[in-house]
Amino acid sequence: MRRALATHPPPLHRLCVETDAPYMGFPGCRPGEKKQSPNVPAALPLVVDKLASLLRVDRDALAQSSTAAAEEFFSFSGHQA
Repeated sequence: MRRALATHPPPLHRLCVETDAPYMGFPGCRPGEKKQSPNVPAALPLVVDKLASLLRVDRDALAQSSTAAAEEFFSFSGHQA
């Protein structure tokens, strides 16, 4: 995967970052976890950090771009009053 991302990086404006792999979480992403490391929404910054590292891009730029892509995909604007 690292090689694929390095040689063919996806356009940032097309990436939506999410945590929908319940049994592929990060160790320590949920307090009190036992044997497994379940994925939870609170782990989203960890996903962004790892992906930004793999893509060699700024994590804040990736987070902003992913948010904009999700808002466009779901026809939602998080800037509602």
